[in-house]
Amino acid sequence: QARKRAFGSAQKPQRLSVGGKVLFSYDVEWLPSEVTWASRYDVYLHAASGNLPDAVHWFSITNSLAVALALSAVIAFILIRALRRDISKIREEQFLESGLIGTDEDQRLWRLLAKDVFRPPKANKLMLCVVVGTGSQMLLSIFATIVFAFIGFLSPQSRGSVLVGIVLLYALSGMLSGFVSARLYKTFRGTQWRRCSFAVATFFPGLMILLFAALETIVVMHQRPAPALPFVATAMLIATWLFVYVPLCFAGSYLGYQKPPFEFPQSTNRIARAIPEQPFLLKPHVAYAILGILPFAACFIELFFIMSSVWLGQTYYVFGFLLLVTTLMLLMCAEGAIVLTYFSLCAEDYRWWWRSFLGPATVGLYVLAYSVFYFQRLQVHNWATYVLYFGYMLMGCTAVSIMAGTSGFLACLWFVRFIYGAIKAD
Repeated sequence: QARKRAFGSAQKPQRLSVGGKVLFSYDVEWLPSEVTWASRYDVYLHAASGNLPDAVHWFSITNSLAVALALSAVIAFILIRALRRDISKIREEQFLESGLIGTDEDQRLWRLLAKDVFRPPKANKLMLCVVVGTGSQMLLSIFATIVFAFIGFLSPQSRGSVLVGIVLLYALSGMLSGFVSARLYKTFRGTQWRRCSFAVATFFPGLMILLFAALETIVVMHQRPAPALPFVATAMLIATWLFVYVPLCFAGSYLGYQKPPFEFPQSTNRIARAIPEQPFLLKPHVAYAILGILPFAACFIELFFIMSSVWLGQTYYVFGFLLLVTTLMLLMCAEGAIVLTYFSLCAEDYRWWWRSFLGPATVGLYVLAYSVFYFQRLQVHNWATYVLYFGYMLMGCTAVSIMAGTSGFLACLWFVRFIYGAIKAD
C-alpha cells in the first residue's frame, strides 16, 4: 500500500514560489498476503471480466464434452459390438475354410480389403508425410505451451509471451517432425528421402515466414508509420529457423530413416481392388463438410475469447479451459476420422490415408469462416486492417487444419492396424 504526501508538514510547510515546483513523495508499507506470486493479477483479471466469462467457459466445456461422449459412444459401438461380432465370425469361417461371406455381408465387407487397405497412397504421398510430421511437431509444441501457461511459466500480462513460447518450443521440437515424416515415408516405400527431409524442414516454417514477410511488406509500403515487426526480431526469427529448427529436423530425419518402417498385419496385393460407387454421405466433399462441424462446435465458444485477446487487446488467462477444449477438439477429430474410415471400409473403399487427414482438417475452414463473421466486431479504418487480419487468420487456420488432420490420421492408423491385426487373411 502507498500513501502520498507532500514535502514538509502543517508545522513546517513547503515554501512555494510563482512558477516553482511542488515536490511529492510517498511511503510504502508492505503487508503480508496469502495470494501466490503466480496469481497476483487474478483480482484484476476477474474484475475486468466479471462472472459471466467463467460461466461461458464452463458451458463451452460442457458442450464439447457432450459431443465427445456422443462420438465415443459411436466408437465404442463399432469396436465392442460390430467389430467383435465380425472378427469372431471371420475366424469361424477361416476354420471352416469357406469362401462365403455369410448373411452379414454388408457389415463385414471391410474384411475383403485386407490385401489393399495398407496400400500406400498413389498421389502426393511425400506431401502426406510432410504434413503429418509437421502436425506431430505442432501438437507437441502447442500442448507444451498451454501447459506452461497453465502452471504460470508464461504470464498473460506479458503480451506476446505465449507466441514466443510457441515459436521456441516449435523450433526445439523439430526433431520430431523429421523423425515422423521420414519413418512414414520409408513405410510408403519412398525413394526421394532427401527431398522429403528438405520439404519437412522448409514447408510450414517457410510458408509462414513468406506470408508474414509479404504482409509486413505490403503494410510498410502503403502505410506510414507502419506497425511492422522490428528488423532485429525478424532476423532472430529467421535465424531460429535456419540454425535451430533445420538442423534438428535433419537429425530427426536421419534417425527416422535408420528405424524400420511401420509393420502392418497384412501384406498388399500387386493388383489393386476395384472400388465401387460410394454412397452420397461418403463422397469426399460431403463427408469432409460433416466431419469438420463437430470439432468446430466444441471450440467456437472458446475461440471467441482467444480472438478477442488477439484482436481487441483483452487478456486471456483461463489456460486450463483452453487445455480442456483443445484436448476435446482433437479427440473429436480423431473419433470422427475413425468413424469415417470405418464406414468407408465397409463401402469397400480402402483409400483412407488422405481421407483420414483431410476430413478433420476441414475444421480450419470453419475457423476461417468464423473469422469472417468475427471481423464485423472490429473497427476498420483503412485497408491495412483487412490485409493483416485475414492474412494472420489464414496462417492460424492453416496451423489448426494441420494439427486436426494429424490427430485424425494417427488415430486411423492405429484403428486400421488394430482391426486388421485381429484377423488373419487367407
